[in-house]
Amino acid sequence: MEIFIHVGPPKTGTSFIQQWCSRHREWFLIKGVFYPAHHLDKNLISSGNLLSLFEKGNNGDLIFSSKKLEAVQKEAKKLNANKLLFSSEYFFEHIDLLLEKIPQARVVLYLRNELEVVESSHNQSVKRHFKTSPFEDIMHPISSSLRRILRSFQTYPSQRFLLRFYAKNMFVKGNIVTDFLDTIGLDTSNISVQSKPINSSYSHKALEFKRAVNFYKKRDFHTALDEYLQWISENTPKYSLLSETGYTHAKNGYLDQIKEFLNAFPQENGEKFINICERKIQATRVPQFIHSNDVKNIVKGWLSFHPRSYEELRELCKTAKKSNLENYQLNVIRTIESTLQNERHLSFINIICRAYNLGPFQRPAKNDFVSLEYPTNHQQRTLEPMLCDHPGVELISHHIPKSVCRSFEKALTNAYGRESIFGVYENTGANVLTSGRGISLPKDVYVLHGHFASHVNHKAMFPNAKRICWIRDPAERLWLLTKHILRNKQPTTHYKNLLKYTLDLTELSVEEAFYLILTKPEFEVIRNTYQRYFQHIAPENFDFIGSTHRYEDSLSELENLINLPLDNLEESKKPDSESLVIKHPETYLKAKSLLSDEFNLVQKFC
Repeated sequence: MEIFIHVGPPKTGTSFIQQWCSRHREWFLIKGVFYPAHHLDKNLISSGNLLSLFEKGNNGDLIFSSKKLEAVQKEAKKLNANKLLFSSEYFFEHIDLLLEKIPQARVVLYLRNELEVVESSHNQSVKRHFKTSPFEDIMHPISSSLRRILRSFQTYPSQRFLLRFYAKNMFVKGNIVTDFLDTIGLDTSNISVQSKPINSSYSHKALEFKRAVNFYKKRDFHTALDEYLQWISENTPKYSLLSETGYTHAKNGYLDQIKEFLNAFPQENGEKFINICERKIQATRVPQFIHSNDVKNIVKGWLSFHPRSYEELRELCKTAKKSNLENYQLNVIRTIESTLQNERHLSFINIICRAYNLGPFQRPAKNDFVSLEYPTNHQQRTLEPMLCDHPGVELISHHIPKSVCRSFEKALTNAYGRESIFGVYENTGANVLTSGRGISLPKDVYVLHGHFASHVNHKAMFPNAKRICWIRDPAERLWLLTKHILRNKQPTTHYKNLLKYTLDLTELSVEEAFYLILTKPEFEVIRNTYQRYFQHIAPENFDFIGSTHRYEDSLSELENLINLPLDNLEESKKPDSESLVIKHPETYLKAKSLLSDEFNLVQKFC
């Protein structure tokens, strides 16, 4: 079994990689990779798999645990994984120990230009660690991370390391996650990852405001403030706190260290990375100061965002009078005080919020979802005579049973509006449209969505439409369908066919029913669903194939195709939604073998 240990180092996208891996453990198993579960906090930050390989001693020291490694290997083997993946920035300080204790392991790490890291580290210290001192130019530009990497390369063979360069235009498909997946040998040709920053830096104004109030170390206050400052910092331009001479000095120093390392241990694309570092120019320089108008705007905005913070800000101002503060902090505090005096009416809002136990103002919820399976009254009244073509239809969405969650139908409805979507199901022409014949459609319909298969004639009928569908792993799809049949006694034909093999279906386990559906000839029609849906048009010829196992990323890709926002509506998982590959790994392998034609058709899209 191959073992990969991702060690970071810090500030190389580790948080983003770990939250993606944690959310896609089922997808990893389908690809033969076991990634142990770990916790993510509300900011999607985590220590990763640290405690999958280490335990804490009595004095808090980390101690490598062979027993934990053996337990994880045993679990991975039980789940039929051929690769084992760990990730934690804490591993970075223990690279040599891990390579010694796990001889077959390979270390995955990223080399980043330290020039990009130093200011980000200051931002992080202000954001999370109550730093109040200003950023200073780097007198001795030496990367401690690169020194640590150099020592490990000098100790162990280069073959034990998989080193990549942290530069967006060097990432596979321009994304750190797809680059990481490629590093451990996974095919990324059909993978699109939504680039959503995790633990991103503050804007300049947010940074200076937070630095000024960090003397007040009440956690709840800073948790609420951080949420607001993160929000107002989204999509802000990059900036630099280094002086012009300080930037040049730091750039040359870090660049010399990178060149020295790559001369000693040449890496593929090393010259390209050096060229990127050499061409790097300083972002707009900003002073370590915040104007009083910006302080006022932040305070007013935060009080609108979080009215309860009015009293907290008053308490902060009282605490400031008892504290030994720098002039820049005192100036910010005075502005906060004057703003609060001018916003006294907000204290009344705060009283109301406390009296009625109200939280921050919430955006009104969307209207309740209305099923797409049945036409609306308006659609029934506006059905037009059957036409040869429908140039107004923009999207044909093939709803393959049990291949996409209900969240997508909600997102589609919120994007286009219910009246603009016509559901093509059993009673509204699914079989007719599957055969390549036309159906009557209501006026002003832009989307067709339902259980109908693709056909070459659809191109002439809907000349301006994009063709899309969603895919779920074939074994997982059939596993969900089996549960649906047993629970709902629908479709009736398949339920009755199962009854042939038992007097009482309550005595038939889901696994037994699943095996019958996998092997008995009367269930061939639902076993070969993908072959039916793609009989006339191959999946490669669709405009979009989404993976339910990578729902959020696929949804983002679809947004770009249709040029409309699609809500990522999280749904709580149903009790029977546990995946086959996790719950019954041996059954999954058997199903994969029996459904080989289905897998061959769609596996690369999963």
